[in-house]
Amino acid sequence: MNTVEHARRMVAEHLLSPGDEIESVREGSNGVLVESHQWRWRMTPAPVSTSDWKLYDVELDLFTDPPMTPYGFAIDANGRVLRLDDRRGLSEFFRLVGTTLARRDIAILLTRYHGGPAHLLGDVTDLDRVVGPEIAAGIDSLTAPVTDTTGSLAFCTWRVDADDTIAIDRWDVHLPDWDKRTLASQLRWRPGD
Repeated sequence: MNTVEHARRMVAEHLLSPGDEIESVREGSNGVLVESHQWRWRMTPAPVSTSDWKLYDVELDLFTDPPMTPYGFAIDANGRVLRLDDRRGLSEFFRLVGTTLARRDIAILLTRYHGGPAHLLGDVTDLDRVVGPEIAAGIDSLTAPVTDTTGSLAFCTWRVDADDTIAIDRWDVHLPDWDKRTLASQLRWRPGD
């Protein structure tokens, strides 16, 4: 199955509203565009790849601010499909391939499909630039970059909430499961920025 066929299948089986039909599917320089009577979706490769699975992002072809969380799909060589934006689907994907994924790739997948939209904290200076070093220094349980300790994974993300303030989340991962908790919220953007 090629990319165009994958796009048609993902939209037809998982995203079309009842009564809606696919009108066209075409490949372009910015991914595969799938159009129905009601919507347009764009499918592109996900930011993580594996040797045994094809991973795709499917997004409504709309501008939103903040951006919408993409739909995520993983398709194996036998045509099995897992929804990465669904907790059960991503847990199953992690159960099947988690130990072969780089720790940073696990963090990227969680951030992308369950972070809402969020930014992976590469190092503490990332957060210093967003909320200032004084605020960042006062956040307990902050960890960055991705750390791997005794088989578990911990990392932090930051996001902009609806009230235009910053929230910091910590993720604790024990494959195939994870927990996310908010460490700080309603933080102001760094003064002067």
